[in-house]
Amino acid sequence: MTDTPEPDFDRIAHLNNALDKVLGEAKALMQEMRLANRLHYVKPDGTTKIYFQDHAVSVAVPMADIDGYQRRLLELRMPHDPGMITQLVDLLQTLEGRSIVDAGAFTGSLSFMLREFLKPSALHLFEPQAIIRSALEAAVAANTTKDCPIHFRADIIGEDKAEMTIAAQPPGRLSQTQYIRREGGTLHSVAIDSCECGIVGMIILDYENDKIDALRGALKTIERDKPCLMVDRNSRDEAEIVKLLEPFNYAVTGIGRTYHLFVPES
Repeated sequence: MTDTPEPDFDRIAHLNNALDKVLGEAKALMQEMRLANRLHYVKPDGTTKIYFQDHAVSVAVPMADIDGYQRRLLELRMPHDPGMITQLVDLLQTLEGRSIVDAGAFTGSLSFMLREFLKPSALHLFEPQAIIRSALEAAVAANTTKDCPIHFRADIIGEDKAEMTIAAQPPGRLSQTQYIRREGGTLHSVAIDSCECGIVGMIILDYENDKIDALRGALKTIERDKPCLMVDRNSRDEAEIVKLLEPFNYAVTGIGRTYHLFVPES
C-alpha cells in the first residue's frame, strides 16, 4: 500500500492567489469595457439621456469616465435615487407658477427631472465648477421649453459678495468639490435674495459646504415666498439651520437617502 502524498498547501495558496489576481484583472477589464460601451451614449457636447417612468431628460456627464457620480448616472440611465423623486412628487404635487432654485446643480439631473413632474414656472441652476460648465449649458439648452425656461449661472450661492476659492478635489469626486471663504479669493458668492428668481417654490442646496450662509442669503425669499427647502446632510450645520428656520414655521422630514426636506406648515 502506497502512502498518499501530503498536499502542498503553500503551492495551493500560491495558485489561489494567482487565480484571484487574474480574476480581479478580468473583472476590472470587463468593467472598463462596459464603461467604454456606455460612453458611446454621451454626445460630443457632454450630455446624455436619463429616464424615469415615462420621462426623459438630458443631463451633463462630460467626465463620466472619471467622476464617480457622473459614471453612476451613465450606468443607471436614471436618477441616482428614484425613490426620492417619488417622495418629492407625492409631497409637493405641483410647483406651478413658482420656480426652483438649485444651488450645486452639477449634472442638472435632479432639477431637470423634478421639472417634468412638478411643472415649475422656471429653473434657476447655480453651478460654479468650470469643468462641467459647457456640458451643463448644453443640457440646459436641450431641456428648456417655452413654458419653463431654465437659467444657468456659474456662481456660488452664499451671502452676497463673499470672496471664495475652490478647494483641491480628486478628479473622481468632482461632485464633492468644496468652496472656501478666503480673503482675496478669485470667486464671489451671491445671495439668492439678490437674484431675480421670481416667486420661489423650492430651494435645493446640494453641495459639500455648510448651507447656513446660503440660507442667510435667502431669508427675504424664505419670508416672502415660503419655499420648500431641500438640504443635503453632508454638512455640520444642521442645528444652525433648524434654529435659523424656527421663526418661519417649517416642518422637517427625511427624504431620500441623504436629504432633509423643510416644508412650510399652513
